[in-house]
Amino acid sequence: MKFRLLSGFIVAVLAVSACSSATKAETITDLTSYQSQTPTWADCPSDFFVQADQFAKSFQKNDADCTSVNVPALYEGNQSLSDFKIEMMRQPATSDTKLGTLFINPGGPGESGIEELQWTEFPAEVRAKYDIVGFDPRGVNKSAPVTGKQIKCSTKDDFETYWKNEITPENDKQYLAGLDTMDAYYRNCSKANPTWWTLSTKNVVDDLELMRKVLTGDQPLNFLGSSYGTTIAAAYITKYPEQVGHIVLDSPTTNDPTKPADQIAEAKSLEANVMRLVKGYAKARHKSVASVKNLMLQIRQWGDDNKLRGFAGMKVIDSKNQIRLSNEYMFTHGIMFLTYLDTSTAQRYFNQAMDDVSGPDKSNYVFEYLALYLDGYNPDTLGGPKYDPSKIERNNSFEVMDIVNSMDLNPVDKLSKSERKKLTKQIDAASPFWTKLTSDPSGYVYK
Repeated sequence: MKFRLLSGFIVAVLAVSACSSATKAETITDLTSYQSQTPTWADCPSDFFVQADQFAKSFQKNDADCTSVNVPALYEGNQSLSDFKIEMMRQPATSDTKLGTLFINPGGPGESGIEELQWTEFPAEVRAKYDIVGFDPRGVNKSAPVTGKQIKCSTKDDFETYWKNEITPENDKQYLAGLDTMDAYYRNCSKANPTWWTLSTKNVVDDLELMRKVLTGDQPLNFLGSSYGTTIAAAYITKYPEQVGHIVLDSPTTNDPTKPADQIAEAKSLEANVMRLVKGYAKARHKSVASVKNLMLQIRQWGDDNKLRGFAGMKVIDSKNQIRLSNEYMFTHGIMFLTYLDTSTAQRYFNQAMDDVSGPDKSNYVFEYLALYLDGYNPDTLGGPKYDPSKIERNNSFEVMDIVNSMDLNPVDKLSKSERKKLTKQIDAASPFWTKLTSDPSGYVYK
């Protein structure tokens, strides 16, 4: 059951804070040895590169080189933890009159700056004047503890949370069963990754300052951040204002607790994006908007009734044709992915996916592919005549997102029960169709 809750990590966060906050701040890390590193740029490992058809025109694989910088697990506190190795990829400036180094990060949290460097189209003027360096923040993708073990939850356990329990519970028993599954998943993950709690934006900002000093000396930081990358940038500007060069913020975000007004605004924005897809499909297929909405609710019900067919689920229903049982979460989560894409691309995928899933085969393949891709899976490693979790590939973007959010945000809910109830009603009113599409038809709500 894919609740995608932070429950397990939040419990652990509270325990860490209660047990050790009094002693951590007493010890300041000596950065002398870290600052004296002399990293060397060399050929990149082959597995650092994305598929060639994903390269931007401005990216030149033969010119790319890579290096790494070791950073402490903590800048204040327990000094016995293993360092992190921050991996970077560079596209050197194409002219001899470069202005400096430009660090980039796409955010998430959990997304790879090494990969961003390869698929982002940079203007020739920027390529000429700057060495562009994409980095994976601590814990993300290639940047792991120096022990070599990537911070990652069990892929098998993660995948099975999509399918084990009722996706949209109809009663307390189903809800609590799903909650138990997710709590067990997070607790096992925290046990397997003892340094997970060091993945905070605060530490990433100090990592970035150390990288700046080691790689560029006295040059100020030039940084392009997108989404959560802007949160890193803003925190850096606040802590190291004297080291700031050129900073570009694309789609700003914050790691402050989301205020009720902001949650309502986000709900309105999501509703608008979904309705844009609905209206686009209605126009393309000469249908009324009301009929498309009804069709989507029917598809959602098919998922609840075990009638949707996919390629990735645990239950194989036709081994010869490699068809597996899909569900309503794959339908709605696939739609969610499309809200992150540009309008024309999203509409094209939505139209194709709706045609498939509303057809006689009730094929949810496209939405399922998008849903799993959004959560860091390589959908091309899924499927086959039988369920084999050993063949599944995915990155660790989802757990990193959960961990960073758990460490950054105040886990204490300051709203009273009546205030939470009021906010829920306001959010539902701000996104009426999306709320209906993602809620169980029974109307069940855990109280």
